[in-house]
Amino acid sequence: MSLVSLLLFVSSCQSEPATKKSLPAPPDRPAPPAGVPPIGRAPRFASQDGLADGEVIRLDRSGCGFACPSYSIVIRSDGQVIFTGRAHTAVGGQREAQIDPKRLGRLLQTLAIELPPIAGRYMPGSKQCGTPRTDQPTVTLTARLDAGEPTQSVRYGGCPGAPRKLVELENLVDMTVDSGAWVSKRPMY
Repeated sequence: MSLVSLLLFVSSCQSEPATKKSLPAPPDRPAPPAGVPPIGRAPRFASQDGLADGEVIRLDRSGCGFACPSYSIVIRSDGQVIFTGRAHTAVGGQREAQIDPKRLGRLLQTLAIELPPIAGRYMPGSKQCGTPRTDQPTVTLTARLDAGEPTQSVRYGGCPGAPRKLVELENLVDMTVDSGAWVSKRPMY
């Protein structure tokens, strides 16, 4: 398990006092439904590897120092898609959709071939990163590609040494579920 996954898991397990009240949603954005993590909190994982039972793909995009969209996409083995908009998205909170099993199969097949050779950590301070730019989002792509442990890649957007193919695979997940409808009013691809 990567250090980032471990930190996200540990931070999501800390309980908050029952008396703490959340701030009201801005007038242009509805409050997230019950069970959706508040903006700025990591999603709660049901297992330490970042994928709960039945989940086959998880894409998490963090915010940045500007107005980068912060959201997660979970795709379950039955094709159910769960989008959670945390900040700077066209839709806040949780939304669900369904994708065709054939589309999911093609996505998993592509990830099974192309993700394992480039999976890893592309974070500032790593050899793979190079000289990083500041104020960029971090993207975590986790996929259960076989019966074994999930394959995961964590990429800081400011690392010039990260493979271009990894960015393409992250965008492929977005395109497969048509997340642009939830993320932005303008095309993101």
